[in-house]
Amino acid sequence: MSDKRAPIVWEEKRRELLAQMPEAHAEFQNSGVFGGPSLHFHLRALEAANEADYDLFSELLYALLVSWGMHRMGKSGPKMRPFNDFKASLVMVAPAYAAARSRLAKASGLGQGGREAAKPAGRARKATVVKPV
Repeated sequence: MSDKRAPIVWEEKRRELLAQMPEAHAEFQNSGVFGGPSLHFHLRALEAANEADYDLFSELLYALLVSWGMHRMGKSGPKMRPFNDFKASLVMVAPAYAAARSRLAKASGLGQGGREAAKPAGRARKATVVKPV
């Protein structure tokens, strides 16, 4: 069985994604599907990250993931590691996160700290992604 699909040109896809990111981000923010505790902890975690407050950031990120349903009470469902294990895992990924954040800021026109150069209508939002190990 041979694959006759055209090869994916990743660099072109990356450029397209980055070019569309400001509009996609604004559209998502204006959709209203992201609110309540999830939005609260998201924005607070981004503020702590932008202020380089590691202790507060790790606590807010932990709460954010719980608000997203990453931890369920009881015997079944998703479970998060204890907080100290989670916090230690952030230290391991911090260099990769900082490098990716810097590249994203340069490539997408975001300013220092992940702040958007042109803010969408409504409440100002910051674009940052952190994926703990």
